[in-house]
Amino acid sequence: YGSNNHKPIDKKPCRLLHTLSKSGVGAKTTTRKKIVIVGGGIGGLGAGVALRQKGFDCEVWERDAFFGSRSQGFGMTLNADGCGPLAKLGVLEECRKLSCESRCHWTFDKNGRVLGYYGRFSSSAGGDEERGGNLRVQRQQLRRVLLDKFQSLGGKIQWNKRVQDASEVDADVVVGADGVNSRIRTCGPDLVDVGVSVVVGLSPYRHPLLEKQGIYVQDGPHRLITMPI
Repeated sequence: YGSNNHKPIDKKPCRLLHTLSKSGVGAKTTTRKKIVIVGGGIGGLGAGVALRQKGFDCEVWERDAFFGSRSQGFGMTLNADGCGPLAKLGVLEECRKLSCESRCHWTFDKNGRVLGYYGRFSSSAGGDEERGGNLRVQRQQLRRVLLDKFQSLGGKIQWNKRVQDASEVDADVVVGADGVNSRIRTCGPDLVDVGVSVVVGLSPYRHPLLEKQGIYVQDGPHRLITMPI
């Protein structure tokens, strides 16, 4: 969003990143445009790291009073590609250290019939082979890694900063990363309901079949997924 009246640059959100790229994101820059990212979750902090790496004056505003004020601990599956987004943000090795091993994934129908399988039962292969595939990291752990990286690059975060409308933000560019009920998004096009709902949570339940494995159960349009953390 631009700073004059905060109207959307384009109806497609990805145009914001394209606009920044054309202004110098592709290389180191001394551009002094002030960028405010509203939302200090994974998306906001990831964007902040990427912008600071390119030399942009960037600040994150987060409504939480402090880092651990809300529980955000469910697991995430992340790409471990050495040329992927985590590597480009400079946090891949930290995420590797935090990863919970998941050796294989099973997919079942509602009656327990195996529909598919991939992975390996044993992690004894060692070497570079273990460094491929995906990582399983808790959301709050990834958020901490990104926050530390952002601040190490000179990025600033303001806690307990609530924004009701983009017009409240004094910046050249405003990035809306404040979640599904985004206040910033009200300046842009309306969301379209695609009819998909997701319920995510943590369970203390333990069973040998669930250890270091992902289990997917399909029942018509419904899915039940368990992942180790």
